[in-house]
Amino acid sequence: MDPDDPDHGIVVQSLNLLLVRDHVIGFTPQVCRELWSVATRPRSVNGFELEPEFVDQIITDLQESFALWDDVPGIASRWRDMVVALKIKGIQVHDANHAAAALKHGATHVLTLDQKDFERYRRFALEPISPRDVT
Repeated sequence: MDPDDPDHGIVVQSLNLLLVRDHVIGFTPQVCRELWSVATRPRSVNGFELEPEFVDQIITDLQESFALWDDVPGIASRWRDMVVALKIKGIQVHDANHAAAALKHGATHVLTLDQKDFERYRRFALEPISPRDVT
């Protein structure tokens, strides 16, 4: 979202390449919640200080470009199985929610700048890929 972020260009480029190649790209409600949190909080606490109406439009735009993998029955139990099996602690439970939802919706890959933390989900047949690996 931040054009000044050093990874912005490569992320946009990789998403565009995947879309041109007819890959289905999805995102979870957790992404919406995290986006809303960061986008609306003050700059003094590492936010963007955007108005809720503007952030709502960003989410609408996302839904027009990508599939919203909504929270459906089965995600919570899959998440729980994963966090128990992998002994996940702390903030990593949020990544586990993304992984559980992606798998529930049939994803085989997760595009992430945090490839190291998503490696653990290979065990569940979810392969992490970096935007730099999309060529």
